[in-house]
Amino acid sequence: MSLVEVTETNVYNAFMISQQCLPVAFPLKFFQESLKNINEHDSSIYFSKLVLDPKIGYPVGCFKAKMLFKNSTSAVPDGLYIEVIAVCANYQNKNYGTLMLESIEDVCKDNYLRKITVHVSIDNIKSLEWYKKHGFQQTGKALPNYYTFKNGSKMDALVLTKHLS
Repeated sequence: MSLVEVTETNVYNAFMISQQCLPVAFPLKFFQESLKNINEHDSSIYFSKLVLDPKIGYPVGCFKAKMLFKNSTSAVPDGLYIEVIAVCANYQNKNYGTLMLESIEDVCKDNYLRKITVHVSIDNIKSLEWYKKHGFQQTGKALPNYYTFKNGSKMDALVLTKHLS
């Protein structure tokens, strides 16, 4: 297993993985915004990677995370927010998700960040259990109608947070 940065030449792979694996549709531009200098007016700092299966040498998962700041005038980051983390169904339970989460934690350590946050649909029990197994805890109440799924239905989300030492 290895991780590679999302680039202009492979950004479509991240988009396609999300389309195949997630009930929420993200446009290609959502992944393109993580590329350096895509929007010079956006001061957001993104980290995006693909995880490659060593047997086929092809991406089977991806993540996109964004540095969070306490407010719009703060120069000091508060943590990292996982916008997307996805592993294709045939490759789940093979530590690809854990590898991506470890990479996200490394980004935090490299940037002196002490908190990772993620939203998870309240009906996604498998993901909720996975995050909790990896040290995340629910923060606050459910956010009503946070997600709009591809089929048009809406679902509440829970906010999960992991504090790093």
